[in-house]
Amino acid sequence: MTSYVFRRPWVGQNYQPGGLLLLGESHYGTADEQNDALFTETLIRDYANRQWRHRYYTMIGSILTGRPGPDVDPFELWHSVAFHNYVPAFMPCVGVAPSGAQWIAGGEPFQAVLRDLSPGRVLVLGKRLWWAIETYSGIKVERTRPMKFDWGEWEVARLLAGSSSPICASWIRHPSRAKCSDWHEVCANFLGGAWEGARVFNA
Repeated sequence: MTSYVFRRPWVGQNYQPGGLLLLGESHYGTADEQNDALFTETLIRDYANRQWRHRYYTMIGSILTGRPGPDVDPFELWHSVAFHNYVPAFMPCVGVAPSGAQWIAGGEPFQAVLRDLSPGRVLVLGKRLWWAIETYSGIKVERTRPMKFDWGEWEVARLLAGSSSPICASWIRHPSRAKCSDWHEVCANFLGGAWEGARVFNA
């Protein structure tokens, strides 16, 4: 079985236990970058400091806040949350899905992140990843009755990860393809109201 370096999640300076963990699917890059344990931390820190831009991360900010990307303060937002990419392998390019073995390899690191950070909410950034958590992570998922919106159904679940308390989790469409207005409504329901800067959302 392929072994992977555990990449430390991004943890904003204002994040606290009970806060919001954003869960992405995977990074894209080279084999050398894949072995960098600080890759995720460095990536998000540089984005928060406006050293680079990417539509994926800009859309996350817009979906959470309901504001256009230029009106979102990346430093304030990203220092209010934690972020972890589930799949430990780097994908070679956009559109390549993880293999079953790569999904399975992400289970234990994800469980470790939940234990270490004790989030009150986990927002999963993609429907495929939402399905994979239940299928591959080793975490029991208790789903609730779906909520109906004009554009379709959406659901919340409780993650039962070992000895930790149940964690409220839900998903949005992958930010690269999501319509901001629709999915901001979902986030507002899930988080208990519109984003308010450094607010920590408790379960």
